[in-house]
Amino acid sequence: MSEKRFRFLVRYIRFDDLNNRNERREIDKLAPIRDVFECFIANFQNNFIASEYLTVDEQLLGFRGRCSLKQYIPSKPAKYGLKMFVLVDAKTAYTFNLEAYVDTQPEGPYKCKNSGEDIVLRLVQPVEGSTIRKNKRELPSEFLPNKNREMHSSIFGFQEDYTLVSYCPRKNKAILVVSSMHNDDTIEEENHAKKPEIITF
Repeated sequence: MSEKRFRFLVRYIRFDDLNNRNERREIDKLAPIRDVFECFIANFQNNFIASEYLTVDEQLLGFRGRCSLKQYIPSKPAKYGLKMFVLVDAKTAYTFNLEAYVDTQPEGPYKCKNSGEDIVLRLVQPVEGSTIRKNKRELPSEFLPNKNREMHSSIFGFQEDYTLVSYCPRKNKAILVVSSMHNDDTIEEENHAKKPEIITF
């Protein structure tokens, strides 16, 4: 394909019907790419069997063009881009589910909560085997960042089939991880950082 042909396609390609885009945007900020975006996700899931080891994380896809969904996160390498929440197979790094961050959606079928808990629950829906009971109580204050905590220390919490760990990599910072696979407080003592196995796994 020639460069001229490529630029022509990029300039005019559309993934939706421009005639009713404004109407759809009234209930969905992702309207211009909603159909193709969901098609990609469906193909992710239809062509791969996820392992038992999955992880959820956020990613900033570098982008500096014109887009109302563009985010500025100075702590990220790209700084500007589109924020995504992803469910990834930890064994293969394969993306199994994906959600674009669009801030607050208008009233309608796409409006949803953006708390960390709600995002995780939506992402794991394709693979969850049972209903997860929501616990609305806040985390114990001991698990949160605290300038008085010893560096490289860990605090564990256990409930039924879940283990929660709060790891302090440096002063006034805490990494919180919950696992349904680990059920003990194993720490890698040979590692100078003394990280819990839940984090290094």
